[in-house]
Amino acid sequence: MKRFFYLISTLLLIACADDVETPAHQLLTEARSALAQSDFDEARALIDSLRTAYPKAVNARREALAFADSIELVQAKHDWQVADSVKSFKVFELADLKSKFVLEKDAKYQSVGNYVTPEQAGDKSRFKYFSEVNEQGTMMLVSVDAQRKYYPTEIDVNGDSFEGVYPAGFSSVDMSAFNQCYALAKLFKDVKEATEAEEKFAMKIKFYERKIQENSNSGK
Repeated sequence: MKRFFYLISTLLLIACADDVETPAHQLLTEARSALAQSDFDEARALIDSLRTAYPKAVNARREALAFADSIELVQAKHDWQVADSVKSFKVFELADLKSKFVLEKDAKYQSVGNYVTPEQAGDKSRFKYFSEVNEQGTMMLVSVDAQRKYYPTEIDVNGDSFEGVYPAGFSSVDMSAFNQCYALAKLFKDVKEATEAEEKFAMKIKFYERKIQENSNSGK
């Protein structure tokens, strides 16, 4: 009799386990479908729902844990492709815009040259202000006093266009050169940010590829 009750209890436990595994695996299937459509947030939400709603679905939870890493890997690859495309486009834009400037560089005295507009190239003593962007992408607005001394001020390029106040006495040539240099410095910054994003996602790809491989090896 005891053996009979033990058998019944075991069968009931198996049945209960099956009852939670089935809907849990359904959520896992939906998460895989969401990932196939690049809906990363939905895939994560479904995995979170599975782990919250079915704490006793051991098999499904184990698969969900491994699948969560797959979501991160696929998104990292997607984000890398986007960053790479943005970088390629920005690099092209930067090269095109630089061709419209004059690079002033004395190889004897300068390790880094400066891009200036054709209107402000050459002798700077004729200007009260002039703008320049060095080869590393830093923009300077240089004021020139009556003794022809130069006073550079670095310009922070946060927005797509300048939203500050131009100095008093700015001529139309000064303003045009300033705005062109601002656009050039902004493109330098865009290329740098796109490169950093591309590198970040490349590192993330390597991390999750290694993690998935290690987990796969540990499960053998």
